[in-house]
Amino acid sequence: MGGGRTDSDDRSGADVPTSAQVWNYWQGGSEHGSAGREAGERGRLAFPGVVDVARSSRAFITRSVRFLVGEAGVDQVLDVGPGLPTANPTHEIAERISRHARVGYVDVDPQVRQRYQELLGEQPRHAVLDADMCDPRSTLLRVAESFDLNRPVGLMLMGVLGHAGDDEQVLRVVHGLVGGLASGSYLAVHETLDTDPEAARAAAEYAATGAPQYLLRSPEVVADYFRGLDLVDPGLVPCHQWRPDGAEPAAEHFSRCAVGRKP
Repeated sequence: MGGGRTDSDDRSGADVPTSAQVWNYWQGGSEHGSAGREAGERGRLAFPGVVDVARSSRAFITRSVRFLVGEAGVDQVLDVGPGLPTANPTHEIAERISRHARVGYVDVDPQVRQRYQELLGEQPRHAVLDADMCDPRSTLLRVAESFDLNRPVGLMLMGVLGHAGDDEQVLRVVHGLVGGLASGSYLAVHETLDTDPEAARAAAEYAATGAPQYLLRSPEVVADYFRGLDLVDPGLVPCHQWRPDGAEPAAEHFSRCAVGRKP
């Protein structure tokens, strides 16, 4: 139930879906394949609200990139675990705001990296990076080959942290990544909560397909992602309430979104 697969165990055979394929299906994309479509349908039947969660997350990505590149003036954006491309990929949103903006797509899934490499073509501005966020140190070293980590960065972790292990591990991942960024950097997160029984059933259905485990989080753990950061108004809220710019699915009970600035 997240944007991109982040485990390094390549079990993505033709009959085993990746989270990127399932997420693409829920977001209305076309790059999910039969395995992703079947797993997505199982998840949707167990948790009808999951499509609203996925599409609300996509809308939040658009608004958060507009904030990072436009209002905050950040010209380096890292989309970690971006999932398979859908409409309005991160680099296109950023480019519409600033011709100086650069986006790095960071993923351990070779299918995801290949699709973004094809999408970007030969242009040199953006980058596709092979790194596993579950190892923050190596991820930061890999990112530093293409981006200047001595300047502010917008770090996006959208629906991907369920792959980062238990609560202790996910906090180590988030704080490890943020700790390697310069002052003035931002963290943007979309997360699915564990407070709804239907969401838990959907996660179990997803795991039953043989796909990598995806863990839901408590509101308290999600809030702890932003420890030491200054939350951008309106704070940690349901995604459709974060600076809305039009009608979108209301996934109020299932997810939370926020952007925080590193002092």
